[in-house]
Amino acid sequence: MRYTVSILLAVTALGFASTAGAQTFTPKESMLAAEGPMTLTSRRSVICLAQFHLATTRKDASIASASFTGNQCTSMAPTGLPWRVSIDERGGGFHHIIIHGFALQFVHGATCGPADIEARLNSHGRILFTDIGFPGTTPCSAKVSLSTAPHLGIEDGATGDGAP
Repeated sequence: MRYTVSILLAVTALGFASTAGAQTFTPKESMLAAEGPMTLTSRRSVICLAQFHLATTRKDASIASASFTGNQCTSMAPTGLPWRVSIDERGGGFHHIIIHGFALQFVHGATCGPADIEARLNSHGRILFTDIGFPGTTPCSAKVSLSTAPHLGIEDGATGDGAP
């Protein structure tokens, strides 16, 4: 009897261990808007209003569309969409995410990116990245602060799907 209980406890613990570390985006199965200021520096700096639309599934997220408005910001367009968004589970006070394939093309043909952008996601659903440099025919850097609506969040896989 004691042996059977020990095996049962071990199997139960393995089941919980496999889901405890998995993090997912919330809300699941949703479309979210992300908007905020972006300063893009290449040969010179321009300040734009960046507007992204994110799609979340049960496990991941992607940026489905992006647009930029403001003085001289209409001369650039996103390329390579959708940009996959993943969770970097390194811990710390902020959640770390990576935007994969971030790339812009300018009307004169130059490109900025593609690059994987490391960003932070705070508890209020704000996506932040600061002075991230990336390659291209026109190397550039960006500083971005996007508010998401509804708020984008991250939860442990063990808490969101009815698992104990």
